[in-house]
Amino acid sequence: MWKWYYARFKPHSIMQSLMNIIKDRPPVLTLVLGLVFFLPVASSQKNSAFFNTTSLISIPNSEWDLSQGSKTFIFTTCSDSGYLIAIQSNSSSSQSSSSYTQGLALLMLNKSVAFQWTINGQSNSVKVGNNTTDNIWYTTVLENSNGALKLSISTRYNRVSEVTIANSSINSYLLNVRLNGTLKIGEGFTGCMYQGPGVNFSSAGYKEQGIVWDQCPLEQKSGCID
Repeated sequence: MWKWYYARFKPHSIMQSLMNIIKDRPPVLTLVLGLVFFLPVASSQKNSAFFNTTSLISIPNSEWDLSQGSKTFIFTTCSDSGYLIAIQSNSSSSQSSSSYTQGLALLMLNKSVAFQWTINGQSNSVKVGNNTTDNIWYTTVLENSNGALKLSISTRYNRVSEVTIANSSINSYLLNVRLNGTLKIGEGFTGCMYQGPGVNFSSAGYKEQGIVWDQCPLEQKSGCID
């Protein structure tokens, strides 16, 4: 699938600056950058963002549906904390008058990317990757495919890690989860992100706080050493 993205959207005779960006990025990032170049209106869109811990993108009236589709984005960071994307939804119990919070999140945890959930009173998390805080671009994909919910991260040249979160045998209740609420991107996170399928930074009604658009200061560093 990644090879198709790369072959379809990598430009061959364009500005050298765009070529320099594309050649060192993972395939999904090439897809995003290719779309920016080829679609006339895309050049004015906000496709990448730098977050500095207090930065935040909030998108109200969002839906996170684990039964279909994917959440895909690319990130780089030197920090081991913060939420990449997260959503919370308040639900009422049919057996009582109390309400409880349900939530889904992808976050940085112990130098890994973790998927964390609280659904119907059950909370758990799984993580992928090791040392993903090394200022390298990682493509992150959370996808429901063929009856299995999987999380994977990869660099341009290899798949770093993949884990099955749910299928018919484990955590099957997750396969039909759909939450509605405000999607938060980059809360408490320091690093850079590119949007991808299922993660649109400038969706209708979005609000931003302290975002630096279309720049990544981390690209000026070698690794995570100042």
